[in-house]
Amino acid sequence: MAKFINRRNVLFGAVGVMSVLATRDFFLLYCRNVSRNTPDFFASLGDESVFGAARAVGRQVKRLHPDFGTETMLARFYGERPLLLEAAEETCLDTRKAMLQSQCGEDFSNGRCLVVDGWVISETEAQLCAAVA
Repeated sequence: MAKFINRRNVLFGAVGVMSVLATRDFFLLYCRNVSRNTPDFFASLGDESVFGAARAVGRQVKRLHPDFGTETMLARFYGERPLLLEAAEETCLDTRKAMLQSQCGEDFSNGRCLVVDGWVISETEAQLCAAVA
């Protein structure tokens, strides 16, 4: 076994490990800039067409999950997600949008999502749509 451990094999192994790590880091950086198909309509609910879309999704959510959008459920939901309370008080639309997208992304990464009418949406999206339905 000691015959296989020599300087050349150690150097080739180190180059291989560094290549794998560099490739992984490249993809991690690249994935941060990829659009996530997170709905942007929560950041601008003042627009009537966007508000109508949120209502339509909310009606589907309430049909499947009647407790979503209720006062007790929303109180518990906002208690678990303080970022949403900060987003509600934010006046900058871009910052609010980023905060909501961050919360939706966190929901997806933690497996907190629902299937509504064939779409996979986060619990945050479902609660907000159900609240405006």
